Amino acid sequence: MNIKFNKRYVVPKLLREKLAQPIGTLLEGTIEENIKKVPLWLSKNLDPINPNYYIICVGDIVSEAFIKSSFLSKKLKMCVIDGKTKRHKYEFQTNEILLNEVKIINAAGEINGQSIKILSQLISRNEKYLVFVDGEEDLLVLPLIDLVPINNVIVYGQPPVTDIKPPIPAGLIIIIVSNDLKKFVNDLIVEFEELNIE
Repeated sequence: MNIKFNKRYVVPKLLREKLAQPIGTLLEGTIEENIKKVPLWLSKNLDPINPNYYIICVGDIVSEAFIKSSFLSKKLKMCVIDGKTKRHKYEFQTNEILLNEVKIINAAGEINGQSIKILSQLISRNEKYLVFVDGEEDLLVLPLIDLVPINNVIVYGQPPVTDIKPPIPAGLIIIIVSNDLKKFVNDLIVEFEELNIE
């Protein structure tokens, strides 16, 4: 991994449009529509020799929907939330299955190395976590791809992006972690501005 735990990584302006692009597969539609599509998508796309895969959710609305799903909640390893959706306060409604709650700090527009160290430790444990981010959780998808073993799943919400061509519709992104994706995110993070944690 290209992230040092004693550093923070700030997104340069030149990368913002690239980071708006979905990293995995985009399921278009509302969360209510997409949550019904996920089990079939997973059964078609996951390697059948890995029935013990787990799911990590990033984002409040996505996490809440997965926790409430009787099938998908059994596969959850971690949900990462920040108490906001579309930059407005969001009241997270449920933590029925993720008994361990952890708080980390990650400012908007950057990746905090100390937070990545904590996420790395949590992923290595055989427990489930609800991670509250003081700041913003969006960019944590990138280091999570690098931290999570291959053939596991990361999901996050995709807001509509209308100021690029072609525009990106709202939906749900599903990522099956692979070595190619790990290389892709490491190459991206190298382009971030590396600063000391103050």
